[in-house]
Amino acid sequence: CDITDVSSVIACFEQAGPPDMVIANAGISASAPLLKSGLQDFRAMVDTNLTGTFLTLHKGLRAMQGKDWGRVIAIASTTSLKG
Repeated sequence: CDITDVSSVIACFEQAGPPDMVIANAGISASAPLLKSGLQDFRAMVDTNLTGTFLTLHKGLRAMQGKDWGRVIAIASTTSLKG
């Protein structure tokens, strides 16, 4: 599943069926000085780390609707502890 693509995320949940639990755990990081970083690297990180997490949890919650129990979990990397 490409978590940066809404159609891919929707298809993933349709294929898997209603989940009891959804975990957003994907993440990427380009480790380079700002002047050596490009817009493409930045966009890939935002698309994966932010948009992907949103889409996974949003579409996962939609797939859980009507259930009596469920959990959504977002896991962050320990690299977020350092600048």
